[in-house]
Amino acid sequence: MYIILSIIIIIILLELYMFTKSIIPDFKSEEKDKKSVNISTQFDKNKFNKYSVIGDKKINHGPGKIMILDDNNIFINTDNYNTLMKKKLIYNITTPFELEILNVSVSNENIIYYYISNI
Repeated sequence: MYIILSIIIIIILLELYMFTKSIIPDFKSEEKDKKSVNISTQFDKNKFNKYSVIGDKKINHGPGKIMILDDNNIFINTDNYNTLMKKKLIYNITTPFELEILNVSVSNENIIYYYISNI
């Protein structure tokens, strides 16, 4: 008897919650619509600082612009954006981010990327 009564109360409370959520628009949760990464194709290599890395690394950077000239396994990781970098694209990142560099070549060659801070 008490089990059936408690189930009915839970169903009534759930229905009241859903009804209130549909009527009051401010009651709905808002999602972040801000993008933390903008991509452009126009670049001047001379404005960027050149970084060379050997082997697998995880490197933290502040907000800034980053690009590569060769296809390498470099991933950009932010709070809400993860991607494999493509060559000759400038990624303008407005939040602190982490570069994850995977060097899969047998010769262990240098991986070069270009970065400039916004700060």
